Amino acid sequence: MKKATQLKSLLVSMAIATSAAMTFAPAVVQAGASANIGVVSQYLFRGIAQNGTAAAAQGGLDYEADSGLYIGTWASQVGPSKGLEYDLYAGYSGSFGDLSYGLGATYFGYTKDGGSDTNAFDSSYLEGTLTLGYGPVSASYSSGSHAKLSGGSDVSYSVATIGVEFYGISATYGMGDDFAGKGVDHSWIDIGYSTSVAEGTDIGINLINSDKKVSGYTNGVSGSAEDNMSLVVGITKSFDL
Repeated sequence: MKKATQLKSLLVSMAIATSAAMTFAPAVVQAGASANIGVVSQYLFRGIAQNGTAAAAQGGLDYEADSGLYIGTWASQVGPSKGLEYDLYAGYSGSFGDLSYGLGATYFGYTKDGGSDTNAFDSSYLEGTLTLGYGPVSASYSSGSHAKLSGGSDVSYSVATIGVEFYGISATYGMGDDFAGKGVDHSWIDIGYSTSVAEGTDIGINLINSDKKVSGYTNGVSGSAEDNMSLVVGITKSFDL
């Protein structure tokens, strides 16, 4: 399972390592349309590998109105050799003084979907997210229902995160309840740094440690339960449209 809402790469060091991995939608963003393209040395979402250990190209389109309503789409390589993930999302974000808030929904789709393709990376699913922030601190709660690749009934899951960002340095702690499927509960810690190197161009580096709590699932690869440490480097270019 994958990305969550990336809107204008506000927390770039988090976003490039988790592919918009934070479900935080910005509370204050200049209205209008924008596009972004980038590449990461490894695509992780909520501490779980989405493209093995290979690099992944990514990109998206976003539109936000003055009212705080937003809509967008985003895509990334997954696999290896399992096609693309494409996400469609919409929601509302706003602020009241130092307090920010947001409510959104994301559809996670795949060009090779588990419902019809035996070489699929995952099955499509829909997720709702609530975000709250105060100053540099943000928290989110996401919930959805996901079909098992091997068939059977859908599995309900939830994910909660809390993070802080200060002068380009970020730290996030997250917990997933059955998010990874197979009865897997997991947690992850993401520490990163991002900076702008040119107008609209950001680079970042993230150290991500994820903990799977079930035998047979280790960072997207079969194996025994254990901690997994990953160092991710990425670059993102954004354009106003």
